[in-house]
Amino acid sequence: MKVLVTGGRGVIGRAVTSRLLDAGHEVVSADLVPVGAGDPGQAHQVVADVTEAGHVWPLVAGQDAVVHLAGIPEAGVMPDAVVFATNVLGTLHVLEAARAAGVHGVVWASSATLLGLDGVSQPRPAYLPVDEDHPARAAHIYALSKLVGESLALYAAGRSQRLSLWSLRLTLVLGPDNWEREGAPRLADPDRGARHLFAYVWVDDVADAVLRCLELSAAGHRGHRALLISGPDVLSPLPLETLRQRYFPAIPWRGGGTLVCTRRAQQVLGLAFWRSWTSHPPARVCAGGR
Repeated sequence: MKVLVTGGRGVIGRAVTSRLLDAGHEVVSADLVPVGAGDPGQAHQVVADVTEAGHVWPLVAGQDAVVHLAGIPEAGVMPDAVVFATNVLGTLHVLEAARAAGVHGVVWASSATLLGLDGVSQPRPAYLPVDEDHPARAAHIYALSKLVGESLALYAAGRSQRLSLWSLRLTLVLGPDNWEREGAPRLADPDRGARHLFAYVWVDDVADAVLRCLELSAAGHRGHRALLISGPDVLSPLPLETLRQRYFPAIPWRGGGTLVCTRRAQQVLGLAFWRSWTSHPPARVCAGGR
């Protein structure tokens, strides 16, 4: 399978590219960042801006599938107008180019933040665990850009009988490259972790989910699916029940082992998101043991 990965030099992009190469696929990795150390060597690396249609359309032409990861990955790092324009325009260009080129599968990085996990204030969900049916509650422009992106995916799916579209609503994505910056501080500070419902997913589980989506697309899946992708436990050394009673005592509880339900994704994809922070050595050090 020929696959274009946008944002191929980011934390997720490198893991996805490596996973696709290991599975025997031919990968073009596109990013604004020039090629550097640590990039998967077998991928064809190109510099491209997904907000420019003239960059996107030629790259998509001739591909069997696209994994769209490019964009501004969080709120607050750029002005709101830049975040919204970059994320929405990039997604629009990728989807329109894929539809026109006859690509059979597009997987793109949506976000669980559109359910109200804004990372800034403590969320007040309608119920716990949250799932794909929970009402959208975009609390900042980044989350809104992802919500609009999912609307664009639905629009693209409705205009094509061939296209298979997957919106992966990722929780906080962690890996060796960003653990110290993103994972360890939340593990040490439960008030901060509560802003994300103590949810996270290891980057290798994301890569597995992307590959499985592409396999299902190649096997004939059509239309659009939005799926929550999150890890098997909470990002905290404290028990789930302690966290729930401390931070969300009045929220209706539907049962489960985490505050974000991934049952639908596991059933649709036939995967278990099993990788835990407890098996990552730096995490064990932060938690007080080896």
